Amino acid sequence: MKNKYGVRIYPLDKKVILIKQTVKKDGSSNYVVDTMADGEHREAHVDINDDRGIADAVRTALTGNLQRS
Repeated sequence: MKNKYGVRIYPLDKKVILIKQTVKKDGSSNYVVDTMADGEHREAHVDINDDRGIADAVRTALTGNLQRS
């Protein structure tokens, strides 16, 4: 499936952003927040000034491999 994973980015405050991995379920055109087997969201909290950390988290989410951090 092409573009199965996506990303949502939320500002938490002036210092941290929240990056959540999303997934498109089979037969749907909508993306939903992806969860792990324990029910936790696949997400990362990244310093807003950490360009490399943001890019790495986005790339990882787009491949479907983001873990909770």
